[in-house]
Amino acid sequence: MNDLPKSLRLKNALVISALFAKSDSYSSFPLKILWRISDSVVGLRCGFSVPKKSFKRAVHRNLLKRRMRESFRQHRHLLENFLKTKDTGVEAVFLYVGKKQAEYQVIDDSLCQLLQLVLNKMQKKHNESIEQIMESYKHSGSLDTDDSNKNL
Repeated sequence: MNDLPKSLRLKNALVISALFAKSDSYSSFPLKILWRISDSVVGLRCGFSVPKKSFKRAVHRNLLKRRMRESFRQHRHLLENFLKTKDTGVEAVFLYVGKKQAEYQVIDDSLCQLLQLVLNKMQKKHNESIEQIMESYKHSGSLDTDDSNKNL
């Protein structure tokens, strides 16, 4: 059985509460992602939620969560490779916001699009931080290559 490893699951109630309280979010119907950069974890940890208000029967909620987990398992490499190279982590919760059960392909497309949005935001933040570091080096004089060439 292809299952999502427990090391990738978000289980800490305090972390989940913090995600709901303060996090970035994107939406791609029928899913929504709440995510933030993690200081304590390298890599990706996530949780999945389907509201009881929309789906009264547990079998329907569990079916949707299984579909989301499987889609995430197949597409997690989009974000994991970037996170490992940058030595950072992301904590995320995927919420099912649709009112009717969606087919696997709809969930798969939506989740893939959300992961791509998070990756784009992470890459943009990383590029901005590199530019800030380069600017600080230029202002401090640590990156003066012209002075080193004058001594030759």
